[in-house]
Amino acid sequence: MHVIFTLLLLGFFEEGYGGPPGTSLVTNREQLWRFNIGYSDSVGSLNVGNDRIILISHHDKFVTAQDDDLFLYNRCSNCAKDPERFDVEFLGDGSNRVTIKTSRGKYLTRKTGITCVYGGDCIKGDSNGVYPGYSEKFKLWVNSAEDKLWITTETDGNLYIHAHPSGDGNKVNLARIDRYNHPEYTEFHGWKKGYKYTWKATDKWENVCEYDNTDGVGEAHCNYEEKIGSSVTHGNEWTVNIGLSVSVGASFKEVFSVNVETSIGYEWKTTSSATWTQEVTTQAGTKVPPHKHIIVQQAQGTYGPFHVKAKRFRSITVDGTGRQIEVIADEG
Repeated sequence: MHVIFTLLLLGFFEEGYGGPPGTSLVTNREQLWRFNIGYSDSVGSLNVGNDRIILISHHDKFVTAQDDDLFLYNRCSNCAKDPERFDVEFLGDGSNRVTIKTSRGKYLTRKTGITCVYGGDCIKGDSNGVYPGYSEKFKLWVNSAEDKLWITTETDGNLYIHAHPSGDGNKVNLARIDRYNHPEYTEFHGWKKGYKYTWKATDKWENVCEYDNTDGVGEAHCNYEEKIGSSVTHGNEWTVNIGLSVSVGASFKEVFSVNVETSIGYEWKTTSSATWTQEVTTQAGTKVPPHKHIIVQQAQGTYGPFHVKAKRFRSITVDGTGRQIEVIADEG
């Protein structure tokens, strides 16, 4: 059976107080950092961006809006394309309410038997015919680690969007309002795992070449590979929640350059498009005069699994007179 999505009335959550115990109300996009994602690429890779969110249920399957957005499903474990990406908009009215729309621009709603609405095409509309109405407004809740998300309706803090199995197998193609008593069914997860600090945009000067010619009597050369662009790396402190490919994506430059906690004073937003596309390697080198010790460094940045290398290099020359720093390559 297809795992179905439904709104859940949980009696053990205190009425009127919304999220489960130990959670806090989501008031800004930053709290959704594990769920935020860019626009879909052609293969549905997981990519950086604050454009949309994805939701993964306790079944480790993506929430999917299909069948002309009439229903939500929970059956896809290896896809993250447009049907799995949702727009969240904070209404800005002081209530911290949000609307959630599919990639086709249709609102999620709590109405019986239908999950998404657009204008009035597929809703039994509220009395004044204005959308979004109260049925299309929700509140979001996260735990302290911000790795679990709950969604409640505006008018009833005990009514939760949830995914649960019905019957045997994975083949029920319905969405409905239901009552259930399994709190784990109300939990949704994002795609970013690991410590939050590993998903902070940071930069540093990275050594790419070093040559000590202090005792030399002739000129030497420090040869290195000049790598410009972005790539995906592997590490132990960060990971992703589900086995999909990870790509940089079109929004990486904006997310990184706006949020980077720079330690080198570099203006990342001034870099060319080549910095934010697939990494390209060329051979480079610099002369090392006699009695000099030269270190060549490059401006590099990281954000979770993403590593960006700019065309900005500097050399540090050390000799008997001290230490001199000089920019030797910069794309401006």
